[in-house]
Amino acid sequence: MGELLNRINFHVKEKSTGAMYQKFVKTLGLTKAQRKQGLSFDQCVTLLHKTKRDMATWQVKPVTQLFYDIFGQFMTKNKIRKKVSATSFLNKFLLTVQGEDNKTMENVMQIFTKLHQLELADVSNHITEKNYISLEQFEAYLLSRDNDIFNPRREQVCKSSEMTKPLSEYWINSSHNTYLTGDQLTSKSSVEMYTKALYRGCRCLELDVWDGARDEFGNPMPVVYHGRTLTSKIMFEDIIKSFDVFLMLNPKTYPIILSLENHCSIPFQQAMATQMKSILGRHLYVPDESSLRGSLPSPAQLRGKVVLKGRRPPTGAI
Repeated sequence: MGELLNRINFHVKEKSTGAMYQKFVKTLGLTKAQRKQGLSFDQCVTLLHKTKRDMATWQVKPVTQLFYDIFGQFMTKNKIRKKVSATSFLNKFLLTVQGEDNKTMENVMQIFTKLHQLELADVSNHITEKNYISLEQFEAYLLSRDNDIFNPRREQVCKSSEMTKPLSEYWINSSHNTYLTGDQLTSKSSVEMYTKALYRGCRCLELDVWDGARDEFGNPMPVVYHGRTLTSKIMFEDIIKSFDVFLMLNPKTYPIILSLENHCSIPFQQAMATQMKSILGRHLYVPDESSLRGSLPSPAQLRGKVVLKGRRPPTGAI
Protein backbone atom coordinates (compact mmCIF):
# COMPACT_ATOMS: atom_id res chain seq x y z
CA MET A 1 0.00 0.00 0.00
CA GLY A 2 2.86 2.36 0.83
CA GLU A 3 4.35 1.78 -2.61
CA LEU A 4 1.00 2.58 -4.23
CA LEU A 5 0.71 5.86 -2.32
CA ASN A 6 4.24 6.85 -3.29
CA ARG A 7 3.54 6.13 -6.97
CA ILE A 8 0.74 8.72 -6.96
CA ASN A 9 2.98 11.20 -5.13
CA PHE A 10 1.02 10.99 -1.86
CA HIS A 11 3.47 10.55 1.00
CA VAL A 12 2.40 8.85 4.23
CA LYS A 13 4.64 7.60 7.04
CA GLU A 14 5.35 3.90 6.56
CA LYS A 15 4.21 2.96 10.05
CA SER A 16 0.81 4.57 9.40
CA THR A 17 -0.12 2.66 6.25
CA GLY A 18 -0.78 -0.68 7.95
CA ALA A 19 -3.06 0.83 10.57
CA MET A 20 -4.96 2.78 7.92
CA TYR A 21 -5.46 -0.36 5.85
CA GLN A 22 -6.72 -2.43 8.80
CA LYS A 23 -9.15 0.30 9.84
CA PHE A 24 -10.46 0.58 6.30
CA VAL A 25 -11.09 -3.14 5.74
CA LYS A 26 -12.77 -3.30 9.15
CA THR A 27 -15.09 -0.46 8.11
CA LEU A 28 -15.94 -2.37 4.93
CA GLY A 29 -16.67 -5.47 7.00
CA LEU A 30 -14.34 -7.74 5.01
CA THR A 31 -13.72 -11.24 6.34
CA LYS A 32 -10.21 -12.62 6.81
CA ALA A 33 -10.58 -14.62 3.61
CA GLN A 34 -11.62 -11.52 1.67
CA ARG A 35 -8.72 -9.53 3.12
CA LYS A 36 -6.26 -12.14 1.88
CA GLN A 37 -7.66 -11.72 -1.65
CA GLY A 38 -6.84 -8.01 -1.51
CA LEU A 39 -8.89 -4.98 -2.48
CA SER A 40 -10.76 -4.43 -5.71
CA PHE A 41 -9.96 -1.44 -7.93
CA ASP A 42 -13.03 0.48 -6.67
CA GLN A 43 -12.09 -0.26 -3.06
CA CYS A 44 -8.54 0.99 -3.69
CA VAL A 45 -9.89 4.23 -5.15
CA THR A 46 -12.17 4.68 -2.14
CA LEU A 47 -9.28 4.01 0.25
CA LEU A 48 -7.04 6.57 -1.48
CA HIS A 49 -9.73 9.26 -1.43
CA LYS A 50 -10.54 8.54 2.20
CA THR A 51 -6.87 8.61 3.21
CA LYS A 52 -6.29 11.97 1.54
CA ARG A 53 -9.39 13.43 3.14
CA ASP A 54 -8.77 12.08 6.64
CA MET A 55 -5.12 13.17 6.88
CA ALA A 56 -4.54 16.56 8.49
CA THR A 57 -3.62 18.34 5.28
CA TRP A 58 -4.55 21.61 3.60
CA GLN A 59 -7.14 19.73 1.55
CA VAL A 60 -9.14 18.81 4.63
CA LYS A 61 -8.94 21.58 7.20
CA PRO A 62 -10.38 24.54 5.25
CA VAL A 63 -13.61 22.84 4.17
CA THR A 64 -14.08 21.21 7.57
CA GLN A 65 -13.65 24.54 9.33
CA LEU A 66 -16.00 26.20 6.86
CA PHE A 67 -18.57 23.46 7.49
CA TYR A 68 -18.37 24.06 11.26
CA ASP A 69 -18.37 27.86 10.94
CA ILE A 70 -21.58 27.84 8.92
CA PHE A 71 -23.57 25.05 10.54
CA GLY A 72 -21.94 24.74 13.97
CA GLN A 73 -19.41 22.17 15.12
CA PHE A 74 -21.80 20.30 17.41
CA MET A 75 -25.23 18.77 16.95
CA THR A 76 -27.63 17.67 19.68
CA LYS A 77 -26.13 15.91 22.72
CA ASN A 78 -22.75 17.51 21.88
CA LYS A 79 -22.08 15.16 18.98
CA ILE A 80 -19.60 16.35 16.34
CA ARG A 81 -21.52 17.54 13.29
CA LYS A 82 -21.35 15.06 10.42
CA LYS A 83 -24.42 16.12 8.44
CA VAL A 84 -26.59 19.15 7.70
CA SER A 85 -30.31 19.40 6.94
CA ALA A 86 -31.90 20.87 3.83
CA THR A 87 -33.41 23.70 5.88
CA SER A 88 -30.03 24.70 7.35
CA PHE A 89 -28.35 24.39 3.96
CA LEU A 90 -30.91 26.79 2.47
CA ASN A 91 -31.10 29.34 5.30
CA LYS A 92 -27.56 29.34 6.67
CA PHE A 93 -25.60 28.71 3.48
CA LEU A 94 -27.40 29.56 0.25
CA LEU A 95 -29.41 32.55 1.50
CA THR A 96 -27.03 33.92 4.17
CA VAL A 97 -23.47 33.05 3.09
CA GLN A 98 -23.91 32.87 -0.67
CA GLY A 99 -26.61 35.54 -0.93
CA GLU A 100 -28.57 33.50 -3.49
CA ASP A 101 -31.95 35.08 -2.77
CA ASN A 102 -33.64 33.24 -5.63
CA LYS A 103 -33.03 29.77 -4.16
CA THR A 104 -35.94 27.78 -2.70
CA MET A 105 -36.36 24.47 -0.90
CA GLU A 106 -37.17 22.92 -4.27
CA ASN A 107 -33.71 23.96 -5.53
CA VAL A 108 -32.10 22.51 -2.40
CA MET A 109 -33.79 19.13 -2.84
CA GLN A 110 -32.61 19.02 -6.47
CA ILE A 111 -29.06 19.68 -5.25
CA PHE A 112 -29.36 17.03 -2.53
CA THR A 113 -30.67 14.47 -5.03
CA LYS A 114 -27.62 15.01 -7.25
CA LEU A 115 -25.26 14.74 -4.29
CA HIS A 116 -26.82 11.48 -3.11
CA GLN A 117 -26.29 10.02 -6.58
CA LEU A 118 -22.54 10.66 -6.42
CA GLU A 119 -20.19 7.86 -5.42
CA LEU A 120 -18.09 9.46 -2.70
CA ALA A 121 -15.44 7.97 -0.45
CA ASP A 122 -17.49 8.43 2.71
CA VAL A 123 -17.92 4.80 3.76
CA SER A 124 -17.66 5.78 7.43
CA ASN A 125 -20.10 8.69 7.13
CA HIS A 126 -22.75 7.50 4.69
CA ILE A 127 -25.93 9.58 4.83
CA THR A 128 -29.13 7.86 3.67
CA GLU A 129 -31.71 10.50 4.68
CA LYS A 130 -32.79 12.48 1.62
CA ASN A 131 -33.11 15.70 3.65
CA TYR A 132 -29.49 15.60 4.84
CA ILE A 133 -26.02 15.69 3.30
CA SER A 134 -22.63 14.82 4.81
CA LEU A 135 -19.47 16.93 5.06
CA GLU A 136 -18.10 15.04 2.05
CA GLN A 137 -21.21 15.82 0.00
CA PHE A 138 -21.03 19.48 1.06
CA GLU A 139 -17.42 19.56 -0.16
CA ALA A 140 -18.50 17.97 -3.46
CA TYR A 141 -21.12 20.69 -3.87
CA LEU A 142 -18.55 23.45 -3.27
CA LEU A 143 -16.44 22.10 -6.14
CA SER A 144 -19.36 21.40 -8.50
CA ARG A 145 -20.68 23.47 -11.38
CA ASP A 146 -23.84 24.15 -9.34
CA ASN A 147 -21.70 26.33 -7.07
CA ASP A 148 -19.68 27.95 -9.86
CA ILE A 149 -19.01 31.63 -9.22
CA PHE A 150 -19.65 32.22 -12.92
CA ASN A 151 -23.30 32.91 -13.69
CA PRO A 152 -24.43 30.05 -15.99
CA ARG A 153 -26.77 32.41 -17.82
CA ARG A 154 -23.71 34.30 -19.04
CA GLU A 155 -22.53 31.18 -20.84
CA GLN A 156 -25.27 31.73 -23.38
CA VAL A 157 -23.80 35.13 -24.29
CA CYS A 158 -20.69 33.69 -25.92
CA LYS A 159 -21.68 31.45 -28.81
CA SER A 160 -19.35 29.10 -30.62
CA SER A 161 -19.60 31.34 -33.68
CA GLU A 162 -17.94 34.11 -31.64
CA MET A 163 -14.82 32.02 -30.93
CA THR A 164 -13.26 32.68 -34.31
CA LYS A 165 -11.07 35.67 -33.48
CA PRO A 166 -7.31 35.38 -32.81
CA LEU A 167 -6.50 33.69 -29.50
CA SER A 168 -4.82 36.86 -28.21
CA GLU A 169 -8.17 38.70 -28.17
CA TYR A 170 -9.69 36.56 -25.38
CA TRP A 171 -9.44 36.47 -21.61
CA ILE A 172 -8.17 32.99 -20.71
CA ASN A 173 -8.78 31.23 -17.39
CA SER A 174 -5.21 30.68 -16.14
CA SER A 175 -3.43 28.90 -13.30
CA HIS A 176 -0.10 29.78 -11.65
CA ASN A 177 2.17 27.09 -10.15
CA THR A 178 -0.53 24.60 -11.07
CA TYR A 179 1.37 21.59 -9.73
CA LEU A 180 1.51 22.75 -6.07
CA THR A 181 -0.89 21.42 -3.44
CA GLY A 182 0.04 24.12 -0.92
CA ASP A 183 2.67 26.78 -0.29
CA GLN A 184 5.56 27.56 -2.64
CA LEU A 185 8.35 26.49 -0.28
CA THR A 186 7.71 23.08 1.26
CA SER A 187 4.44 21.66 -0.14
CA LYS A 188 3.92 18.62 -2.34
CA SER A 189 3.67 18.74 -6.11
CA SER A 190 0.99 16.57 -7.72
CA VAL A 191 -0.06 15.60 -11.24
CA GLU A 192 -3.63 15.52 -9.96
CA MET A 193 -3.61 19.31 -9.61
CA TYR A 194 -3.50 19.66 -13.40
CA THR A 195 -6.58 17.50 -13.86
CA LYS A 196 -8.41 19.44 -11.15
CA ALA A 197 -7.49 22.74 -12.77
CA LEU A 198 -8.74 21.56 -16.17
CA TYR A 199 -12.07 20.41 -14.78
CA ARG A 200 -12.46 23.72 -12.98
CA GLY A 201 -12.16 25.54 -16.29
CA CYS A 202 -8.50 26.55 -16.45
CA ARG A 203 -7.07 26.44 -19.95
CA CYS A 204 -3.63 27.97 -19.38
CA LEU A 205 -1.51 25.85 -17.02
CA GLU A 206 2.02 26.46 -15.77
CA LEU A 207 4.88 23.94 -15.75
CA ASP A 208 8.22 24.86 -14.15
CA VAL A 209 10.49 22.32 -15.85
CA TRP A 210 14.00 21.44 -14.61
CA ASP A 211 16.67 18.87 -15.31
CA GLY A 212 15.97 15.64 -13.42
CA ALA A 213 17.80 12.35 -13.23
CA ARG A 214 18.40 9.85 -16.03
CA ASP A 215 16.75 6.46 -16.34
CA GLU A 216 18.61 3.13 -16.47
CA PHE A 217 19.26 3.62 -20.19
CA GLY A 218 20.68 7.12 -19.72
CA ASN A 219 17.61 8.94 -21.06
CA PRO A 220 16.94 12.37 -19.51
CA MET A 221 13.85 12.61 -17.27
CA PRO A 222 12.69 16.25 -16.91
CA VAL A 223 10.89 17.12 -13.67
CA VAL A 224 8.44 19.80 -12.56
CA TYR A 225 8.71 21.58 -9.21
CA HIS A 226 9.18 25.04 -7.71
CA GLY A 227 12.89 25.39 -8.35
CA ARG A 228 15.39 25.87 -5.53
CA THR A 229 12.80 25.12 -2.84
CA LEU A 230 11.80 22.06 -0.78
CA THR A 231 8.70 21.30 -2.87
CA SER A 232 8.58 17.73 -4.18
CA LYS A 233 9.29 16.84 -7.80
CA ILE A 234 6.99 15.15 -10.30
CA MET A 235 7.75 13.75 -13.72
CA PHE A 236 7.11 16.03 -16.70
CA GLU A 237 6.06 12.96 -18.67
CA ASP A 238 3.32 12.06 -16.16
CA ILE A 239 1.80 15.53 -16.48
CA ILE A 240 1.70 15.26 -20.27
CA LYS A 241 -0.01 11.88 -19.94
CA SER A 242 -2.72 13.48 -17.79
CA PHE A 243 -3.44 15.96 -20.60
CA ASP A 244 -3.76 13.11 -23.07
CA VAL A 245 -6.33 11.40 -20.84
CA PHE A 246 -8.29 14.64 -20.44
CA LEU A 247 -8.36 15.18 -24.21
CA MET A 248 -9.60 11.64 -24.82
CA LEU A 249 -12.55 12.36 -22.54
CA ASN A 250 -13.03 15.95 -23.75
CA PRO A 251 -12.03 15.95 -27.43
CA LYS A 252 -13.85 19.21 -28.28
CA THR A 253 -12.37 21.31 -25.48
CA TYR A 254 -10.97 24.71 -26.36
CA PRO A 255 -7.14 24.72 -26.50
CA ILE A 256 -5.08 23.78 -23.48
CA ILE A 257 -2.17 26.22 -23.26
CA LEU A 258 0.97 25.04 -21.49
CA SER A 259 2.97 27.93 -20.06
CA LEU A 260 6.46 26.42 -19.98
CA GLU A 261 8.92 28.00 -17.57
CA ASN A 262 11.85 26.13 -19.06
CA HIS A 263 15.02 25.78 -16.97
CA CYS A 264 16.29 22.63 -18.74
CA SER A 265 19.56 21.99 -20.51
CA ILE A 266 19.42 21.07 -24.21
CA PRO A 267 19.35 17.25 -23.71
CA PHE A 268 16.43 17.56 -21.29
CA GLN A 269 14.61 19.97 -23.62
CA GLN A 270 14.96 17.41 -26.38
CA ALA A 271 13.50 14.80 -24.03
CA MET A 272 10.55 17.13 -23.34
CA ALA A 273 9.90 17.52 -27.07
CA THR A 274 10.08 13.76 -27.63
CA GLN A 275 7.68 13.03 -24.78
CA MET A 276 5.13 15.62 -25.90
CA LYS A 277 5.20 14.40 -29.51
CA SER A 278 4.91 10.70 -28.62
CA ILE A 279 2.19 11.13 -25.95
CA LEU A 280 0.04 13.90 -27.40
CA GLY A 281 0.46 13.01 -31.07
CA ARG A 282 -2.09 14.83 -33.23
CA HIS A 283 -3.33 16.79 -30.20
CA LEU A 284 -0.08 18.78 -30.08
CA TYR A 285 -0.29 22.00 -32.08
CA VAL A 286 2.90 22.39 -34.09
CA PRO A 287 2.82 25.60 -36.17
CA ASP A 288 4.82 26.05 -39.32
CA GLU A 289 7.01 29.12 -39.73
CA SER A 290 4.50 30.97 -41.91
CA SER A 291 1.74 30.65 -39.30
CA LEU A 292 3.97 32.29 -36.67
CA ARG A 293 3.70 35.58 -38.56
CA GLY A 294 0.55 37.66 -38.30
CA SER A 295 -2.52 36.77 -36.22
CA LEU A 296 -2.74 33.76 -33.93
CA PRO A 297 -5.20 30.95 -34.69
CA SER A 298 -8.65 31.20 -33.09
CA PRO A 299 -9.97 29.07 -30.20
CA ALA A 300 -12.32 27.41 -32.68
CA GLN A 301 -9.39 26.37 -34.91
CA LEU A 302 -7.47 25.00 -31.92
CA ARG A 303 -10.21 22.88 -30.34
CA GLY A 304 -8.82 19.65 -28.94
CA LYS A 305 -5.24 20.93 -29.21
CA VAL A 306 -2.39 21.53 -26.77
CA VAL A 307 -0.57 24.81 -27.43
CA LEU A 308 2.89 25.56 -26.05
CA LYS A 309 3.64 29.02 -24.71
CA GLY A 310 7.25 29.95 -24.07
CA ARG A 311 10.26 31.84 -25.38
CA ARG A 312 11.92 30.64 -28.56
CA PRO A 313 15.71 30.73 -28.57
CA PRO A 314 17.32 33.24 -30.93
CA THR A 315 18.18 31.94 -34.39
CA GLY A 316 21.44 30.02 -34.31
CA ALA A 317 21.51 29.83 -30.49
CA ILE A 318 21.35 26.04 -30.47
